[in-house]
Amino acid sequence: MGAYAIRNIPPFRAPPQSRCRFGPPVQRGAPARHGSHPSGGGLLDTTFVHHEVRDMSRNVTIVLDEESARWIRVEAARRDTSVSRFLGELVARERARAEGYDAAMARFLSRPPRPLREPGAPLPTREEVHRR
Repeated sequence: MGAYAIRNIPPFRAPPQSRCRFGPPVQRGAPARHGSHPSGGGLLDTTFVHHEVRDMSRNVTIVLDEESARWIRVEAARRDTSVSRFLGELVARERARAEGYDAAMARFLSRPPRPLREPGAPLPTREEVHRR
């Protein structure tokens, strides 16, 4: 198995014949009716290919002022990436930062409160608090 092999998925078995989109069934290995194959074989290739989609992305339309759009194009070019990828990475970083902040806040607030002084003891003076 290669480095990108999928585990626990049975191999795809092609049916004995496939249907062309615009015509009758075509037997595997049958001569092509519309000229020969570019490789010179003269056979119609009806091999099925299994594609795995790993990254599900969505197209989003955004509206920017001209100055911001120019800045984004320049920054994307500096990083040798497309504007779409640059904006996707920018949003992913911001999302991770926001989720990290929320998780840290939840951890902090989940701790029991602790007293800053003994009951009845006076509060520290300003000098004591800011002593280095």
